Amino acid sequence: MAKVFENRVRRMAGRQGLTLRRNPRRDPRAIGYGEYTLLDGEQIVNGVGGTTLEAIEAYLLRGHMLVQWELQEIAAIKERLIAAE
Repeated sequence: MAKVFENRVRRMAGRQGLTLRRNPRRDPRAIGYGEYTLLDGEQIVNGVGGTTLEAIEAYLLRGHMLVQWELQEIAAIKERLIAAE
């Protein structure tokens, strides 16, 4: 079941032009074992590096839209601050 879920999330990422990469560590006691990273080209997608597969799935389903909205809100706030000076 775990491999099926991983493949599903990998396909979801691929449809959005992203790549899912699994941490190559094989020792269950090692830091980063079992973690996944979402890449856009060679860069880690904001806030989606070294995390669980479930968190990446949530990001792909709805988080991507929230992150874009937050970035737009931050840009709008910066513009208002600059205009207020």
